[in-house]
Amino acid sequence: MATASSPPRLPGTLAMPVTLDEQSHQFGPRLANMPAALFQAIPTGFGWLDEACGGGLIAQDLILIAGKQNVGKTTIALQIARNIAAWAHKNEFPLAPMLVSYEHDSWDIYSRLLCMESFIQDPKKPLSNWEISEAIRRVKKAHHTTSGKPFIDLLFSELPPQAARALHEVSKYSGHLLLEYGNRAFTAVDVIETIMEFYRTERKLHIIPILDYLQTIPPPITLAEHAISAPDVVNMVNINKLKDLAVSFNVPIIAVAAVDAEALKKQRPVHLEDIFGPIQSQYAIDRGLIINPDVMLAENGADSARVSKVRLALEKNRKGPSELEKSHIRHGHAFFIEPDGEEVTLEESFQQDRTRIQQSHAVEAA
Repeated sequence: MATASSPPRLPGTLAMPVTLDEQSHQFGPRLANMPAALFQAIPTGFGWLDEACGGGLIAQDLILIAGKQNVGKTTIALQIARNIAAWAHKNEFPLAPMLVSYEHDSWDIYSRLLCMESFIQDPKKPLSNWEISEAIRRVKKAHHTTSGKPFIDLLFSELPPQAARALHEVSKYSGHLLLEYGNRAFTAVDVIETIMEFYRTERKLHIIPILDYLQTIPPPITLAEHAISAPDVVNMVNINKLKDLAVSFNVPIIAVAAVDAEALKKQRPVHLEDIFGPIQSQYAIDRGLIINPDVMLAENGADSARVSKVRLALEKNRKGPSELEKSHIRHGHAFFIEPDGEEVTLEESFQQDRTRIQQSHAVEAA
């Protein structure tokens, strides 16, 4: 009598495909376990961007934010994380953005968030990073004379009143926000997946990873075991794994990206085509937001702070219009970009420059 053979094992966590009839019975339990918040757009706080993307970030999408150094990539990543956390708290949604920075530790990001929040509460008198650093130095210098109070309490007692107001606002949504330092040797995409799974199963909290930045994420364990470290290969594998995570966890994922060295040498705006890594990286993402410097407006010598304009361009959008561009005021000292951008005329748009680059590439390929 013949016995049914066991199905062959597929690599990784892949399961043998089943018929739609069988699959239809699996949809119900899966959908029932997902919160309603994952079936609606998640607003970024940048109105025109949300409108172009169907209301905001969409589950299963991989979004790339790219630009030159010191143009505000980390700022916009933190600002979007802050806005999502505040939105999730207000609506009591079990969502939490997790900003993983591979360049700055958690305190550095937290202090930037305090500056940002104080600016949102009172743009005329925002807290600055310089004030926080000075307060830390004062407290450390006098710490031996204190009466055993927690250092953080001593620090805020040394800061101006707007610091306490900012802290109060941050505390409202802090349960919906994770700030993590990404270890360049160990915090691979596999580790991000483990964290997401833990929070989903143990805390009933759905994590939205925001990774800053893509090219510093170490190779997955599978690549490391085979001593594969070519940057292009690692970059492409990480992008594909992030897309897989977005789909399997049914959440959007944001990755900040650097542009390649050749593009930085050229005296022109950067574009999606300039992202460091293989060209396939451009195809794997669902949305690409590019940041370029526009014009310097003013300088504040006390903070070495800059008030400038930056161009935000939605250069790729699978589910809506693309090549949209706005000019935004950036307050460097407050780590804040004003969400209401100004229209950019077609003649002044950096997208004209991008069209010329694409045409040049097409000629070279031919």
